[in-house]
Amino acid sequence: MPYKLSYNELFYLGTLLNAEYLDYMYYSAIDDIGSDKEIFIRNMQDSLYEKKLIAQNFSGDITVDEQLQQVLYPLFFSLSESELDVFFRESPNDYRVFKIHSASGKATTVRLANEYMELYAGANTEQIFKECKFDSLDSHASSLTEEPFVKENVSIMIIVKKVDSDSNTDAELFSVTDQGIYRFTEDDGYHAISYQNMKSRISDKLENGGKSYGLS
Repeated sequence: MPYKLSYNELFYLGTLLNAEYLDYMYYSAIDDIGSDKEIFIRNMQDSLYEKKLIAQNFSGDITVDEQLQQVLYPLFFSLSESELDVFFRESPNDYRVFKIHSASGKATTVRLANEYMELYAGANTEQIFKECKFDSLDSHASSLTEEPFVKENVSIMIIVKKVDSDSNTDAELFSVTDQGIYRFTEDDGYHAISYQNMKSRISDKLENGGKSYGLS
């Protein structure tokens, strides 16, 4: 069962939990608080109270749900993240963005949408493949196509990337056509790849992580 949060709620929870880091993609989606900080805080508290994700004790201290804290920990206290972007040619507005954050042996998978995010405990690559409907590509797994790559025939484009602690980006691009699956490299251009090989390469990058950004 995922936690569904707005980007504003995530930011407020970060202040409660003394977060050290927040991915820039999340940070850039936060509303401009401006001079209405008290109103912003009150609105976030009301929303999170209603979801039963925070509580207030007799001393007035606000606490965050214990299980939610465990899920949020990799987002707020890690230098490690990776990202998967999936674009569908027939539905250009139906693109999928996922991130996996890791810290101290824990991981959290995040599915991003325009107004909210869904958080799953663990590096749930199988959940990602399911939501991206990658199982439908399994018909390409048994054999490699000998057909040349044709850009105009691309139906799905997949980008997976991670960034190390020195800000070096390691990214891969896959394109799906009716003929098969192709992987792009700077040296060889597009060449055919099996579904299982693509899935393995995506899983490796997602689960190995990259870099986040400081809140300061």
